[in-house]
Amino acid sequence: TSDDGFNVRQGSPAINAGVNLSQLRDITGNSISGAPDIGAYEFISGSAPPPANRPPAVAITSPSDGAAFSAPATVTISAAASDSDGAVFRVDFYNGSTLLGSDTSSPYSYSWSGVGAGAYTITATATDNSGASATSNLASITVSAPALPAVSIAATDVNASETGPNTGTFTITRIGATTASLTVNYLMSGTATNGADYTALSGTVAIPVGSATAAITLTPINDSNMEGPESVTATITANAAYTVGAPSFATIL
Repeated sequence: TSDDGFNVRQGSPAINAGVNLSQLRDITGNSISGAPDIGAYEFISGSAPPPANRPPAVAITSPSDGAAFSAPATVTISAAASDSDGAVFRVDFYNGSTLLGSDTSSPYSYSWSGVGAGAYTITATATDNSGASATSNLASITVSAPALPAVSIAATDVNASETGPNTGTFTITRIGATTASLTVNYLMSGTATNGADYTALSGTVAIPVGSATAAITLTPINDSNMEGPESVTATITANAAYTVGAPSFATIL
């Protein structure tokens, strides 16, 4: 009220915001007329209001902008955050607008695993103990698809015969990672007929985990027919899981 020298600041929405009731008195015992000012005792007339809460500061420290990775990638995102007039409550890590994870203690970080091929934009948002927040600089990264293995074929046992029978062997070889199995497609051709002159071959062979090679065994069928020399050729065919290297075909007689 104005009777005791305590007033809200000029322009305050609390001016005349009270309810006009009879028999009101201020804290000094003076009668109040009209609608009292709500919050009239918060500030002494002419004094400065308390300082506004300042937002925290935050910056991505890792990965660097433009960093490149190979899929499937594990990206460790780190941020430095501080608050000049309080404390950092939480740091949230984002890919674009998608929340990846949060950390509530320094050093602030998040491990993003299994990241597939693509381009990503990473940010961090820090929130202080009073609810103010700030967003970091952008860190743009790219994750590239792993290089495809190159696959080739060779006849490692070139002689096969119905007598015995004596088997022949094709060997498929891959150049590249061996951390997963790899199925290779092939096509049989030649003067001998698949399934008639030799035990039927499926047209696919799997190179197992941890290995760079797989064998295709050619087993002639002794059909007692009088036949001249025959040949069998195996040719690697295309697949999205590998590239066809050289040599791409091999022949057993």
